Amino acid sequence: MVKLFILAIGVLFIVQWAIWPMQVSGNSMEPSLRNGEIIWTSKLALSIAAAERGDIVICTHPDTGKKLVKRLIAVGGDHVVISGDNLSVNGIEAGLVENTDNLNWFVPEGQVFVLGDNAPFSEDSRVFGCIKYTAIIRKVLK
Repeated sequence: MVKLFILAIGVLFIVQWAIWPMQVSGNSMEPSLRNGEIIWTSKLALSIAAAERGDIVICTHPDTGKKLVKRLIAVGGDHVVISGDNLSVNGIEAGLVENTDNLNWFVPEGQVFVLGDNAPFSEDSRVFGCIKYTAIIRKVLK
């Protein structure tokens, strides 16, 4: 009976903290992640090391609570500029963002700026603003 209990605790730990599969819904992260693709996520990875710029994360929408898959672009204190199709963070070129409005944003401490890789089809920080760092609930494992 004790062995079964220990096994159940171990399985619960793995399911809740270590790794968990999720299915991508939508095309906001293409070409990195495709609609319907199964990805592996982890709460434990987030506990071991903070999410960093460039990480793909699972976060909650600040208004609806819906789970979103986005790329972490900037953290508290960073300066995000989108001009034309160019994205820069703290004055350093950080990629292209197609078909979007110009933006000049200072990320408040304790918050992050997230974007979908497929900008024309993504609802992200350009729409709802920065989110609290605590809204990041999992890291996507690669």
